Amino acid sequence: MGLKEMGVVSRALAITGGHLWRRPSLPSSASSAVQEDFPFLIEALNKLLIFNNLPPEKQAMLCSYMYLREVPAGDILIREGEEGVAASELYVVKSGEFEVLQKYEDLNVRVNRKEAGDIFGEVALLYSVPRNATVVALSDSSVWVLTREFFNYYVRQESGNVRDIQLDIFLNSVHVIQPLNKTERQKLVEDLDEEVFLSGDIVCKQGTAANKFYIIMKGEATLFTNDNNGKEEVLTELFSGEFFGEESIAPKEDSSENIYNNTIRASKGGESMHCISIPVEKADVLRPLYEMMQREKKPELMRSKWMSLKNTGKDVPCPIFIKEKDATGKLVIVSRARGHLYEAARLRDHKKASKKHGEKSDRYKRGSVDESYIASYNAYRRRSSTRSVSSDGSNDSSAHEDLGSFLTDSFMNNIRENTTDDSEGTGGAARPQVSSASMLIRNASEEDVKEFGLSLIKGAILGSGAFSVVYEVCEERSKRKFAMKRIAKSSVDHCRSHILCEQKITRNITHPFVIRQYASFQDKKHLYFLFDYLPSGDLMDVLCGEARLMRTSGGGFTSCLKRSGDGENAKFLVGLDEKLAQFYVAQIILVLEYLHWNGIVYRDLKPENVLVDERGFVKLGDFGFAKNLKNLPEEKTTTFCGTPGYVAPENVFTQGYSYSVDFWSLGVLTYVLLTGKQPFNQPRTNDPMVVVQRIVDPHWEIQYPPYMKPAAKEFIQELLQREHQKRLGCREGGVLELKTHKWLKGIPWEMLAAKKYKPPHMPTISKRRRRSKPGIQNDTEQSFDSETKNFFVNF
Repeated sequence: MGLKEMGVVSRALAITGGHLWRRPSLPSSASSAVQEDFPFLIEALNKLLIFNNLPPEKQAMLCSYMYLREVPAGDILIREGEEGVAASELYVVKSGEFEVLQKYEDLNVRVNRKEAGDIFGEVALLYSVPRNATVVALSDSSVWVLTREFFNYYVRQESGNVRDIQLDIFLNSVHVIQPLNKTERQKLVEDLDEEVFLSGDIVCKQGTAANKFYIIMKGEATLFTNDNNGKEEVLTELFSGEFFGEESIAPKEDSSENIYNNTIRASKGGESMHCISIPVEKADVLRPLYEMMQREKKPELMRSKWMSLKNTGKDVPCPIFIKEKDATGKLVIVSRARGHLYEAARLRDHKKASKKHGEKSDRYKRGSVDESYIASYNAYRRRSSTRSVSSDGSNDSSAHEDLGSFLTDSFMNNIRENTTDDSEGTGGAARPQVSSASMLIRNASEEDVKEFGLSLIKGAILGSGAFSVVYEVCEERSKRKFAMKRIAKSSVDHCRSHILCEQKITRNITHPFVIRQYASFQDKKHLYFLFDYLPSGDLMDVLCGEARLMRTSGGGFTSCLKRSGDGENAKFLVGLDEKLAQFYVAQIILVLEYLHWNGIVYRDLKPENVLVDERGFVKLGDFGFAKNLKNLPEEKTTTFCGTPGYVAPENVFTQGYSYSVDFWSLGVLTYVLLTGKQPFNQPRTNDPMVVVQRIVDPHWEIQYPPYMKPAAKEFIQELLQREHQKRLGCREGGVLELKTHKWLKGIPWEMLAAKKYKPPHMPTISKRRRRSKPGIQNDTEQSFDSETKNFFVNF
């Protein structure tokens, strides 16, 4: 091969990210597609031009190299920004449903949904580029997988016109276009134009002729309306994959032109906005989609959704019932809480059914991106507009603005029972004495919950801490399990700001090794979070199950958790197998890298806060002390918080610290995993202040057991540097120096990030006893904090 040919191949590999000539192979445990699966797969794949252009035999060949993957509810299949191995697969949904999220202004915005027969991840077949969205399973689901290697090897050269393929791939990411068949999509690709608007440009003006339909390819736009006085009211913001100008394809009642109902402006202060546009005279293929578009663009719906995403406290509430079984086994309501309609609707929004080849359905009746939210919101509005009573006794069709208008028979009866005959200023009408949101929530009915709320059945206690208890709960409608964290308001007066930080941070985190928050709500006495359900335990449970004793002479291992004896025949407690410890530490490094990149310092890293899923991978939990440093001077904070034994020296001195404290805690955690003991608690003491004094004392030296390997000892020593500038992970090499340390040599970082690197072995998990009383912590040490401010106004 000459230099010129080598250059061509090098460029090809850089673009495709794979070998063009090496025959690929399926994973050893893969369940590949068989002949009866081909019709379903071909029907799905033919929605894309890159497959539609292939001869039938090539289509069948590709199907034979696809394999099935199960995706549990809540699992992140694709993460925005990931590259390499994790961004090299296309997926066809066999069963279940997925939501597609993109991050804007630190908010995770749902931009698409994928259900049985849909495709996503197709960009990965053509280009080695970062993923541009996060895809999460809404229910237990399954997907067919096609890798870039197979596509490159068999069909890349026959894929067709590059420009048309790129546009077709983009259109596959646009939810509103999904009902179109392949012929209609081909025509759309041929007829559309591409336009660029500078920041601040007006694209459509309210009241002018609607002559084009637009879809945003790149950038952002603001949608607003003008009142009679010309004052602007922002309804929402629009992002990549979203549409506007649907008035251009609306049915005409007469010969007059359609006009734009709102004004669209390319967002100020940002980059230029790239759109595809379709002139009204070529938009016939889109007209059957108008009804679905109109449902998504109702002004009050857009306003409510955006307020919920921005956590303004002005979004529409919903009732959430918490139930448990009484002594007779009957379910009774133990709490009526106020939640957020948008969050509750997303938890109600799932499908489990598979779609079979040839199954007929009205393709224009496909659900919208937020179908359940629209249905819940409409039910809420319907009750409010037809049955609400304002404080002056008159009908009030705008009662949906009230944070508690759950107007069922029980509520109306309560209104009647709490009225007086005082007619002063009311024109003789009765004046309700009950108007608070809390009273309205208390009188919500089962019917309300069924239509636009949530019903959670409380189960066993999963754990408890200083201020909280975590329960297993089951959502009554979907039967999906969650972990519900309950926090007593009275116990967190001194650290309210941390609760709000935890709410905001966990709401918008999407990482496969971090727990995800699905909802937050409150009743009179408690605050609640819904998180991923992980019944397998945490790293301390793993340590309890894996730890053993090692004799210094004669050898032999005995399962035990206590050190005994001294001298020549001393016994040393040994923690996890080194390979297993490396597996867990490597995942935590990936999590810290993600958090720090997003400006978040965790501040409470310890084994009890690292949960383990059923496949052996970790999920970092309990973000009660996490903080976003992005908007702080020099990205530093001064609050003294954490767990004694794990806090860094600069945290103790409270003179300003940053992400370095997490790398110190990582060093402590690594020591604990390998030895079963804390480095600053030898000799043992029950006084946390003694432990803290040892941490800050430059003359106090950590004792390492004789069985610890030199590379592991060096790794821990470099993390436990008291001068944070010299600490591993904080030096010039950053996290890369940490990942390339010789103790972690051999960790396949890309495979691990994609969850394709399995644990060395499934650990023995010996669950510690869970205490049932709130306010009692499982750990022998309590977390503490000195920061106090704010209240739960918008929780």
